[in-house]
Amino acid sequence: ATIEGIDYFVANYVDTSAKTVIVPNNLSYIERYEYLLGMVSVNGVNITEYRIVIPDGCGLYTSSAAECLSDYFYYNSGISLEIVKDTEAEQEYEILVGDTNRAESKSTSSVTLGADQYILAGTNSKIVMAGSSYMVGGGVSEFINGYAASRGKNVDIDIKDLPSDYTPKTFAFGEAKNALLLIGDGMGFNHVKAALAGGLPEFVAEQLPNAGSSSTYSHSVTTGAAQYTDSAASATALATGKKTLNGYLGMDPAGKELKNVRELAASQGARTAILTTDVITGATPGGFLVHVASRNSDAIIQSQINELLKENGVDFAVGSIGDNLVTEARRQLWTISAEGSRFFSMMEEAYVDKRSHDNNLQAAIEAVTRYNKLIAYVVQFTLCHPDTALIVTADHETGGLTLNKNTGNYVFTSTSHTNADVPVYAIGGGTGVFKDKKVDNTDIAKFIGEIFGDKSIGN
Repeated sequence: ATIEGIDYFVANYVDTSAKTVIVPNNLSYIERYEYLLGMVSVNGVNITEYRIVIPDGCGLYTSSAAECLSDYFYYNSGISLEIVKDTEAEQEYEILVGDTNRAESKSTSSVTLGADQYILAGTNSKIVMAGSSYMVGGGVSEFINGYAASRGKNVDIDIKDLPSDYTPKTFAFGEAKNALLLIGDGMGFNHVKAALAGGLPEFVAEQLPNAGSSSTYSHSVTTGAAQYTDSAASATALATGKKTLNGYLGMDPAGKELKNVRELAASQGARTAILTTDVITGATPGGFLVHVASRNSDAIIQSQINELLKENGVDFAVGSIGDNLVTEARRQLWTISAEGSRFFSMMEEAYVDKRSHDNNLQAAIEAVTRYNKLIAYVVQFTLCHPDTALIVTADHETGGLTLNKNTGNYVFTSTSHTNADVPVYAIGGGTGVFKDKKVDNTDIAKFIGEIFGDKSIGN
């Protein structure tokens, strides 16, 4: 029945040639949706004639860059550009992302590129986008921001001035006005090493320019009341810049409510989103959404989230998404950033922690692998929004994962959290402060707070 309803809607209300949707509202008047982009052409050829080509067997950064390009057109013009591997037969009009087997891509191999350089070129009927590692997305970013950017709703664009040579360009981030925070719950340095030893080709965050570490202890640890932080206290630290008691969400040790960075961003007009593979009432999302003295108060937590959604205090609060993590991230990121809006999002992979509590290393590695895919896409999204800062981290380490030097295998030494430092990887305006530094988890909230104009967060 759902499929029939969709088919009826498409047949009766979608005008694909004009890229518009006309919907009768209460049968009394007609609403017409306006896309941010009109028809987009390149030298008179409609962009719908193009498809995106990526190398067969390419890395996550290349495939994610292609997805970001496709998503840009989908969410801003309703156009769905197909992504294919270069093993497919060559067609006349193609957008080549990465080191494909096409002649136009091969021509970039003689060009020496720095770590922050990329190529964007239009040659014959091909558009070439190339770069090393994550910088393959530099060409995507310039194409959508410099050439295919909106000139007004439904205003057509004909791109005629793409560079024809392969001269490298240097990518530069602007001052950050948006922030993205990715949290791998329970993921320590050795979880990454174990995943790599277990067959993960690359942990893409390790290629980011600004990397360091973070301490995770809670106020309960400093007073001797606990041996290590829990996810509630660590989420509160990452969200508010303040240490608190284990179990507390969005409250200081005295029970006073603390402003979190999501609330701050929303107060500045930013659109905000919280996304997690955990339940939405879980501790980590709770640190950015609610104010309660017990992480176990599920009914109270859910009621506060419901009220936020009802009052438009948060644009997305979505949990239990499992393997749809990247799909949901793509949807919410392009939604909250629409029409140049400022934005903040926290996205969590919860199952590194859950499976580490179980001492199930293979399942924990699978969660790291899923997190890795999320990181790759969000890095490319960040490149497409150069006024954005991205921080990738964890809230604490779980399981005391250790390398057994006799066997060469990684083994768990605990079923609980530990006080081990966790990784911090970052890219974007201002994130050089994390390069080769050990920070406290509260410093991350303070950094985000400054992006949204409040240096008092955590102070």
